[in-house]
Amino acid sequence: MENNQEFAIFFSDAPKGKKIGAVLSWIATAILLVALFVPGFRVKFQTQNQNGKYQDIPATETYELNQAKEAWKLNVQLGTNKISGKLNSFLENGKTSVFSYLSDSSLLNAKLMTDENITTDKESGKSPMGWILLAVFFVLIVAAAIAGVYTMSWVTLAANLVGVLELLAVFFLVFKNRFNENGVNLLTGSRVVPAMTAVLIALLVIAAILSVASVIVSYAVHSEEDAEGDAYWDDDDENRNAPTGLIDDNDTAPVTGSIPSASTVVATLIQMNTSKSFAIMNNTELVIGKGSQADVIVSNPIISRAHAKISCHNGTCTIQDLGSKNGTFVGDQKISGNNIVVLTDGMYITLGNEIFQFKV
Repeated sequence: MENNQEFAIFFSDAPKGKKIGAVLSWIATAILLVALFVPGFRVKFQTQNQNGKYQDIPATETYELNQAKEAWKLNVQLGTNKISGKLNSFLENGKTSVFSYLSDSSLLNAKLMTDENITTDKESGKSPMGWILLAVFFVLIVAAAIAGVYTMSWVTLAANLVGVLELLAVFFLVFKNRFNENGVNLLTGSRVVPAMTAVLIALLVIAAILSVASVIVSYAVHSEEDAEGDAYWDDDDENRNAPTGLIDDNDTAPVTGSIPSASTVVATLIQMNTSKSFAIMNNTELVIGKGSQADVIVSNPIISRAHAKISCHNGTCTIQDLGSKNGTFVGDQKISGNNIVVLTDGMYITLGNEIFQFKV
């Protein structure tokens, strides 16, 4: 449970672009996984026309098409000494998925045979190559999914694109080479051309596009928090630009601005996890956040750039949330909207998961 909470906090604090990029990369990974099981490989039969060009044999020419299929099936069966259910299915409909092709040794070892090598080039036994390729593919899928959790878009991009290339390599370097005719006609003027279905092609293209888009979006899209923070810093409020009078007890000089001679220390803010304390001057305002322009800079990813503001006037100090992502609490009370809470001695202030104590 604790690990789930840590992940939730981590992912929720990630920039908006990184989140969107991670989601896009996960979708690309899921599409690749689907592509592995889609009947993507198919064999099409073509005949040569009068101009010497090859065209698909139309279904209306039943005799020619059936003859081409039977000749093709016979040559494939001669190329293997084992006939499995998956190979039979492939011979019947001419279609198979990447997973079926790689996970069945008889289908993986099957190939078109020529008259010259029917008796000398017969393959037998089991080949581990298919399972090795499948193992590599699943490792890539897992790596992309895990890397996406941590919004590491470059890792997910590499894993997804290598997965796309592997599926293409299986087709062009294994499947196509085994089922190309190498110039031998099954019937006079006809040939068999292995091809990938449009569905598999579309899935691979979409997966590649989403993988690239995940990286572009992760850098191009800025979070709302950053925009709000920039808007806050652009505020031309005189009180915001006035000297804050914030003093780190470990220093001998104010952190920002100069201390007006009439100002006096009215309170101290103590950071509980570091025991670091800050003196707060009267008639000043200070911003707590992780942004470089904050008066109290807290190096914590849970804290917003401009998280909360403490204002002290005439000896009375108040706190206001600045639209932070993870909220501001005084004791158990959450400050919402434009609400302002008066601070009294000993109160605990929680910003996200960072705790401060206000001392008068």
